Amino acid sequence: MRYAADPRAHRSDPPSLLRHQGQRIRAVGEIAGWWRLPWISALWPFVRRYRILVWHAAEGSLPEASFPPAARRQQISSQHVDQLTRFNPQWTRRTIEQRLRTDCRGDLWTLRGEIVHARWQSAAPARLSYLGIHFEPRPGDLLSVDSFTRSSHRQQGLYAAGLAWMLAEARRSGRDRCVLLTAWWNRPILRLLTRIGARPVGRLDVFRLGQLSRYRASGTVRLRDRSAFSVNADAAARRKPVRPHRPAR
Repeated sequence: MRYAADPRAHRSDPPSLLRHQGQRIRAVGEIAGWWRLPWISALWPFVRRYRILVWHAAEGSLPEASFPPAARRQQISSQHVDQLTRFNPQWTRRTIEQRLRTDCRGDLWTLRGEIVHARWQSAAPARLSYLGIHFEPRPGDLLSVDSFTRSSHRQQGLYAAGLAWMLAEARRSGRDRCVLLTAWWNRPILRLLTRIGARPVGRLDVFRLGQLSRYRASGTVRLRDRSAFSVNADAAARRKPVRPHRPAR
């Protein structure tokens, strides 16, 4: 495997980024365990390991979670760019505009006029800016591209509620499966995804050195050259009989 260039978008507002990074570090400590935090913090800039799971619409269940009644959903458009860069400074203007241009759908939820959760999904080829690589979907695929929850509203089930909405939309629109990525240390999300029937199909590792990136895939995850990956059909899923839909408990 060879190294590939990893272009980074310009990031502005350093104080906001520093505050955001502090919140992310705290979130990692709370999710992964504070004893793991020094190890993750030291390695994450250089080595990132993502578990890849596939949720099949014909078999999987939906999380038993919903947004508060007062929450309001809006589809993301160009008018939300400034709000979203303040909401999550790692979503740069360039990243958001690129997603909107490439048929990547985004949705946000607000409470009392404040964005509390936002997520992106795509049925078309999509660039994952945090990995520096593209995803190439198979027919019937939907990729969960990215999501973010305001720090003051974490551990309130908003991620599960957003996931439930996305998977329900995928099923209604006739998608066969949803491809999901999560960091290896995010045990609560891995447990949630397993509980609703998502199957681990492999791993995508990213090794970074400055502006260079190197990728390694396992399982049914396939790399194309140095710029894209896809997920092959899961043979186990093809053999398994379809069972009735059941809500996750």
